[in-house]
Amino acid sequence: MQTAMRKVISKKGFHKVRRALLGALAAIFLTSCAIGPWTAGLPSAEPEPPLYTAPASRDDAPDFVIVNAPFESVWSQTIPEFEKTFYVINNMDKASGVINVGFSEDPERAVDCGQLRSQAFLHEADFAAADANQTYYAAPKGILPWRGLFPIKINRKVSIDGRANVVFEELSPTSTRVTVTAHYVVIRDDVIHGPKGPIASHGSIAFATGSSGKFADGCVCKPNGRLEGMILGLVK
Repeated sequence: MQTAMRKVISKKGFHKVRRALLGALAAIFLTSCAIGPWTAGLPSAEPEPPLYTAPASRDDAPDFVIVNAPFESVWSQTIPEFEKTFYVINNMDKASGVINVGFSEDPERAVDCGQLRSQAFLHEADFAAADANQTYYAAPKGILPWRGLFPIKINRKVSIDGRANVVFEELSPTSTRVTVTAHYVVIRDDVIHGPKGPIASHGSIAFATGSSGKFADGCVCKPNGRLEGMILGLVK
């Protein structure tokens, strides 16, 4: 008899403990739902930055060419080549041997800004940081284990603008050196689609041939040498 009563009491105790646990879990769930996934335990709704790999170190591409021809010949034959391209001749001075051209280029064709990897749940993506138009997702910053279920969409646009000085220098009556120094302006615009609506951010950096620039978030951009090579390819 006593054994049977102990079994009944044991079952009742088990059910009480189970009900208590279920009640506690329900309270946690309801509290989280009431607060919302963006603020329950999250210090902010800012997106986690993607993993970043800086541009690889490489030898600088040649920024000059020596032509075995007189200055007058090189100058007169090169000007028409510029006029056939998308480069805009801002000014030119034959006496000083300088041509200044403007350009607006696909960023990936002119600069290397490294690689990015977004790791939002089910939205992993790898892309070039200089990609002209990219949409990716990021988990919100915070400590909740399920925060990856609420990815933040980010639209990023990168553009590049700048000018280049092309300098013609007479080395001898039959030899001319042409040097290109490009001045880059890389512009980056992000639109973060967070829980309180879209938030826009804007940034730009400037640098020249042989150097680099760095955005506030640490993203480094440097010339990849293609632009300088394309301009030097016009020299005749």
